[in-house]
Amino acid sequence: MNSHGTKRPSRDQKMNSSKLITSLLFVASILCLPSGAFGQPETTAIHFNELAPGTLVINQYQPKVAFSATGFGAGSGGPYGFDLYADTYPPPWSTNRSLISDPNQGRGNPWSNHGFGNVYLDFSVPVNNLRFNILNYLYSFGDPAAYIDIYVNRFYHSTYFPYGSYNQGTIPVSLSHIQSITGIAIYYTRNFTPQGQTVALYYDDFTFNPYFDVKITSGRVSGYLNGTTQKALVGADVGLQATLLPSGETGGSFSWTFTGPHSVIGSPNSASVTIRPTDTGTITANVTYSRNSFRASGSVTICRFADDNYLYRISRP
Repeated sequence: MNSHGTKRPSRDQKMNSSKLITSLLFVASILCLPSGAFGQPETTAIHFNELAPGTLVINQYQPKVAFSATGFGAGSGGPYGFDLYADTYPPPWSTNRSLISDPNQGRGNPWSNHGFGNVYLDFSVPVNNLRFNILNYLYSFGDPAAYIDIYVNRFYHSTYFPYGSYNQGTIPVSLSHIQSITGIAIYYTRNFTPQGQTVALYYDDFTFNPYFDVKITSGRVSGYLNGTTQKALVGADVGLQATLLPSGETGGSFSWTFTGPHSVIGSPNSASVTIRPTDTGTITANVTYSRNSFRASGSVTICRFADDNYLYRISRP
């Protein structure tokens, strides 16, 4: 008996209570595992395979990027200029499509600068991690296969020189070391047989992602919450804020989605949102920022408890 006249818990009761606490903590840890979907800027991949051979390529991939053989945002080169086309590569029976820059007069004639025109990509939003392949490379007498002018935030940044070895075929081009690219110009292309006959160059497998990213923050927790697990009480308001990087990014839209029992206070289509957990368990909050069809996303897991002390209360004698 203790001083209050109640019976002290036996050793077995204490051990059982301890096991119960351990079991509840284990269950809670399972219920509160992160969702695994941390989010990041979405990668765009362009392979041209959905286009029929001979399709003029200009605006199929807008609003993300515009293609041209004439200039940035310049469209078609007209009846006596160059244009970009989806073409079969390797010819003639492959189902793969690649990009080729051809003169509109005498298209397909190997002696009419077939595959030797310029290529311009004009991005509506600055991009990072830009990569693509130059195809069908044979020989360029020690010169680069092309000159590639790179523009960052609409200003000339630098020129990249892709070199290949004899009969290499594919030259991978990675511009991932340069951030916020808004355009590239591919020109002065060189590809020949050892005898000097011109050989067409093709381009394919363009991949890139937007320069922006979205992070989730909350006034009650320091730092970014993407990919983390946070605790909240049932019935308590949870304020979440979408923060864009780099700061100053404007012009896009937000969208919040949630899993698990909850109610939303305010609009799910704004940078900030408040939710109220309505039951114990796990909630996943996802936010997506979109601009010109580019997207970046982030998520946080919220573990809901009935009371901060509920494990302690049910384990007391």
